[in-house]
Amino acid sequence: MLTFLKRPLYVLSNKIRRNNPENITEEKWIADFSKPNNSPFDIKSESLYNAYLSNSSLVLDLKKTNCIAWVETPEHHYQDQVIEARFRLDSLGGYAAAGLMFRVADDGTYYLALVSSKGYFRLDAVKDNSPQPLIGWTEAAGFNGKDVSLGIIAYGAQLIFFINGRWCAETSDATISGGRLGFALASYEGESDAALAEISCRAWLDFLSVDSRISAVEESVNKWSNSPEITAESRLHLAETFAAMGADTEALTQIGKAWERREDAARSVMATYTEMRTRRELLLAARMAFRLERYSEADEYIDACLEQGVDTPEGKEALAEKAKILGELNKFAELKDFMLKHLSGMSEDSGLYALLANAHWKMNEYEPAAMAWDKAFELEKENGIYAVNAANAWELLGKNDKALERFLEAGGIFLRQDNHGELVVLVPKLISLGDQNWAARALAGKWAFSIEDYDRAETEFAASERVRRTLKPKPASDPAVSYLRALILILKGKHKEAARFLEEAVRLAPDYGLFRFKLAENRMLLCGDVYDPELAEDLQTALNLMSDDIEMTNYAGTLLLRTGDCESAGDFFNKALAVDPDNVEYLSNQVSCLMACGLFNQAGELLAQARLRKPSPGLNDLIEQVNSGINPFFKDGVVPAQPSAAARAAAARAATAKVTTARKTAKTRSAKGKAAEDKAKAVKAKKGKAAAGKTKATVSKPKAGKSVERKTAAAKPKASKSGAGKSVERKTAVAKPTVSKSGAGKTAERKTAVAKPRVSKSGADKAMAKTVTSKPKAARAIKTGVGVTKTAKAGVAEKSSVTRKTTENTGKSAAKVAPKN
Repeated sequence: MLTFLKRPLYVLSNKIRRNNPENITEEKWIADFSKPNNSPFDIKSESLYNAYLSNSSLVLDLKKTNCIAWVETPEHHYQDQVIEARFRLDSLGGYAAAGLMFRVADDGTYYLALVSSKGYFRLDAVKDNSPQPLIGWTEAAGFNGKDVSLGIIAYGAQLIFFINGRWCAETSDATISGGRLGFALASYEGESDAALAEISCRAWLDFLSVDSRISAVEESVNKWSNSPEITAESRLHLAETFAAMGADTEALTQIGKAWERREDAARSVMATYTEMRTRRELLLAARMAFRLERYSEADEYIDACLEQGVDTPEGKEALAEKAKILGELNKFAELKDFMLKHLSGMSEDSGLYALLANAHWKMNEYEPAAMAWDKAFELEKENGIYAVNAANAWELLGKNDKALERFLEAGGIFLRQDNHGELVVLVPKLISLGDQNWAARALAGKWAFSIEDYDRAETEFAASERVRRTLKPKPASDPAVSYLRALILILKGKHKEAARFLEEAVRLAPDYGLFRFKLAENRMLLCGDVYDPELAEDLQTALNLMSDDIEMTNYAGTLLLRTGDCESAGDFFNKALAVDPDNVEYLSNQVSCLMACGLFNQAGELLAQARLRKPSPGLNDLIEQVNSGINPFFKDGVVPAQPSAAARAAAARAATAKVTTARKTAKTRSAKGKAAEDKAKAVKAKKGKAAAGKTKATVSKPKAGKSVERKTAAAKPKASKSGAGKSVERKTAVAKPTVSKSGAGKTAERKTAVAKPRVSKSGADKAMAKTVTSKPKAARAIKTGVGVTKTAKAGVAEKSSVTRKTTENTGKSAAKVAPKN
């Protein structure tokens, strides 16, 4: 199946007089194209297309691509009708489609049947300018791509179509009851040198007849209802189209009719019904029945497919479908045996191993369940649900180290996906199993930071650091933790303390540009809005490591502009504009920079050129501000005086001295604190030794009595349905394996036996605590590997100038769409 066209097309239709749409007639007529006055169509040309008569044919020319045009019959309104048309199509080396519009109620409501130059047919119902595909692009047998004979039977909601005398498609739709006729031409792509061509495509309507007599319409419907002239192959082509569209019932209906037709034709040679169904068809039918939750019917189709062998690609696919069906039928023992027998013959698919794991779990076979989920997770490393299920199984087996390892992996995945619904359930489990695990406490802190619980985040980070320092050998620090601790301090206005953590983050991940960028920004905020000769260089170094992030480039310019370094700021704004020259925010910032330097004429020229390229209300506002001398970037619109070179040098020396003093103070405090801590430990040890000398060692004898046996509950815990931000009390038993299907910001009820579980992706728009790998990737300005760097709440200066929404005046909207195959 070929995909539908998703881009809009310009609409070029005649504006004609309309008769009363209730004036429905029953008649039979043939269009006369000998003279304009005899033609039933209202024919006229416009600037982008031509409509005219030539050699007893109605001709349509399109002068541009990506558009659709048509002419209509203003005097003829029909409901039930039989339409026959013959037309020719010339795509002129490009890609085009032509066809008929029927039941045209107005410019925005009609049926559109098209045949493309590639030999495909489709039908759309357009209601109030909203197109709805009823039949996607379907191969039209026997079509040469140029000469078309198109037949349409419209009888109530029943619609039947013919291409070159052969049944092509049918469907049922009652969206539009009646209306006029039209001849349409759509152009999708032109030839390579289309700029030199006068027209993009052309179509000729040579013949058109309509019979709206109810007796004639009913006769045609009766003739083509399950007619022996309809081939099984035509119905199967249509079934594949419906399957691709998600019209499962319609697809299954066409498959059944195709098999009936083939059975009738084969009875004369004593062929059996089963032999007349191929593997491919049975597999498609099983999938449609499975989607419709008709599992027993799907099982019958799959068994028939497997009877024809499993050594072909279709056979291997059938094995996988069989496993899914058994899972949905809750036949876990049969599913386990089937999977163990045929697993080697199946493709390595994570969903299949998840099915096997679930079957083992349901039969209380926890170790093979854990191993199967581990295999599923190995094949799909970003599916945190598989990791959670494996962890639950390992925990139930008493192997807490393996369980904690999988929980940590799952937590990292959920954190990267902003899946707070899963994290809110997982974090208590991490703390329970990993209270003395530094990585678990760090992950809990990252989650707390992501939901803006900064006090808890700092508590978890501090606990993680304490545990890490006790380990031998001591693990390397997590640069993400250092960065997030710095952000927490910045939020509290403690820029001096934050500098130490930012420097540590840069030292641990020197190639991660975001950390360097934040360090430079914090130094500027720490020293105040003064000229720093190294700031521009530091920011450029950071941006080079961030793959030239354009948003951060613009933000770097605003930082430099606030320090008075207009020259460097202008370089950054120019770089941003080179990528997105019509971005109003970037233009505003560059204009502010030019105005700060007193270059009002250059600012005006920059905006004038932008308005010529892409006019917008936002640009007009900026131009007015430049003309009035108002700079929105600076307070009260007043441009501050630029410091002299001597003043800048003095400010730079003062800033450097300020940072140096702050660092020395921090080191002195750290040294004093360490000395005091060592002294306290020595005193405590001395007192403990003295107390030990006075106390006799005693050995307690066990008391007689009943021993208490602790039982581990292996009950089946319930899947969590809690949302992000809510604490969830979990049972001591291990949670039952789940497949998350959560939507934006929610965790929906999980199913346990889905062949290919979807990883839940919360829609919460926070990414402040995502993990940083050993080789961090370049981060974007807002959503980064570990946090937000461009918002005021993260301790940075507000964005420069005024960001305005722009609305391009593009004229008429292209509401009517002719989809492309």
